Amino acid sequence: MMGGVIVGISYMQRNKFEANSPRPAYVTKIEQDIEAETQDGKTVRLSSMKEKVYLTFLCSAEAEGTSDPLPGAVLKVAKEFAGRPDFGIVIFSATPEKDTPEQRRAFLARHGLADQGWLFLSTEPEKLNRYLRRFLRLYSVMPDIAGVKSTNVRHDTRVVLVDRKANIRGYYRLLDPEHGPEYAAALRQHLAYVLDNP
Repeated sequence: MMGGVIVGISYMQRNKFEANSPRPAYVTKIEQDIEAETQDGKTVRLSSMKEKVYLTFLCSAEAEGTSDPLPGAVLKVAKEFAGRPDFGIVIFSATPEKDTPEQRRAFLARHGLADQGWLFLSTEPEKLNRYLRRFLRLYSVMPDIAGVKSTNVRHDTRVVLVDRKANIRGYYRLLDPEHGPEYAAALRQHLAYVLDNP
């Protein structure tokens, strides 16, 4: 009985420490690689980002697509850390059945990101959607979740933080109507920590 109490107290203290810590938890590891096409029509593997810390999320390249404009918080964070060679951004197409390399290039150009080294990846829709669900836990069509407010975007809008060893370190709902700024602050803090603590 006493052992159970000690374990319980230790667990509560650890949770309190982690809640106030800039160090993000380990959520899961990306266990499998995927080959996809870049906005330049080249074939790359996601594992080419190994040894980099990166943010990844879903977006539609269509001018009138399913996606809101890029979340301003992503652009601010990207601008803040842009000078670091060990940082990157990987966008996966939310509408791979429609997004051509030309459309993906045009999307990046519209946002002034054509020369930022971002990857905007797409591949065969079923293969991509299966991979995103299983290994990144991102959904091209969001399931209804009781009690979770959604935006008017049909796809998952969370931003994922991935460390140098392909560990997912957090999910951030930057477009959350109530808590978006809090998620953005947490993302900035966690990203800085992961970059500075390889």
